[in-house]
Amino acid sequence: MAPRTPAGLPTPVYVTLLSVLSELLAFAAVGLIAPWGEAFPRWVPVLRGRRVPLPDDFPTIALHGWRLGSFLAAYAPLLLWGPLLGLLTVAYWRRRRTPPAPRP
Repeated sequence: MAPRTPAGLPTPVYVTLLSVLSELLAFAAVGLIAPWGEAFPRWVPVLRGRRVPLPDDFPTIALHGWRLGSFLAAYAPLLLWGPLLGLLTVAYWRRRRTPPAPRP
């Protein structure tokens, strides 16, 4: 018998559902640059064809002193994610493109 998760589902089903949900939420970010992100698709029952509302009064955050420092310390590593992932990809490609040296 497979172990059950807090949701009461078998573990493989639970992990699959979490994976699909996370992929759908990640794909929603494409809507920021895609045409379907400007208007609701036709298949959405009540909102079909209407423009996606933009926030009129977007809140701004003013940070000063230690709050600004802690924000920068927490956020700065996120800025390195893309370049470091690119470097790791190149390193992996370089390591895998040549066959390993024969052992004596």
